[in-house]
Amino acid sequence: MADRERRGLVARWLEGKERSEDYARSTLPSNRWQLFWDIMKGRFGRLMLVNLLTLITFVPLILVYFWRYLVMAAQDMLGTSFQNDLLFFALFIVAGLIAAVGISGGMYIIRNLIWTEGIFVANDFLRGIRRNYWNVAEAVLIFTLTLFVAQTMSNLANWCIAMDIAPVWMVVSKIVGYVLLALIGVISLWMISLGINYKQGPWALFRNAVVMAVGTLPQTVFFAAIALIPVGLLFSGVGFLVVIAVIAMLLIGLSYVMLVWMDYSQWAFDKFVNPNIGVKTGRG
Repeated sequence: MADRERRGLVARWLEGKERSEDYARSTLPSNRWQLFWDIMKGRFGRLMLVNLLTLITFVPLILVYFWRYLVMAAQDMLGTSFQNDLLFFALFIVAGLIAAVGISGGMYIIRNLIWTEGIFVANDFLRGIRRNYWNVAEAVLIFTLTLFVAQTMSNLANWCIAMDIAPVWMVVSKIVGYVLLALIGVISLWMISLGINYKQGPWALFRNAVVMAVGTLPQTVFFAAIALIPVGLLFSGVGFLVVIAVIAMLLIGLSYVMLVWMDYSQWAFDKFVNPNIGVKTGRG
């Protein structure tokens, strides 16, 4: 009997349960902010599990980051160059495509939570991978390739500045590169949202993401900044903030990022996209 109860508890934790009366339409939040807090409070355990499943696929990315950190620290001590960045940022591309597996599954579950659909975490995670991986992989590939080019050009600019070769233009080129990377970053976020919600080809996905990013730029920058707060704390370099960020990322950080961004995306789709294509609005 105890084994059966234990197994039932684990099964419920992994699979979830169908939507209950507590999640009836009449009792749902009336706006996206309330929906966010309702999911955070009522589905916290599910969010933790989604975070764990997604985090597993980020392990190669984390390992490459720390490998680069150790090698770069040794190079600085020895006074050597940072040509190995070509290798490490190429590895970031590969590791990013692995992380796209978790993003595609996690985003699909978060989307369903926002739509207040009954979820089965393990099953829906796999279903999200099957349905959305290639769209998410395209977004991740575009971003990591841009990151590779931006870092390479930044390293080249640093070398030129050190050699006193057109230092002003080199600084300007670095700033332009960072701005371009940020723009590609928000476009990639929109590609993920669009890829989770709608069926479209690779070119249409990129084109529509550019339209959404440019057309909603102030809101997009604001909500992207809110969504990426844990990531910002992680790279802040301030000891206690980094500790807080690490704990948050291990528990719920990735789920938080996905929930904030998808919640905002659903609002934008309801306002700018769904009415024009005859798709039902107000889901969630």
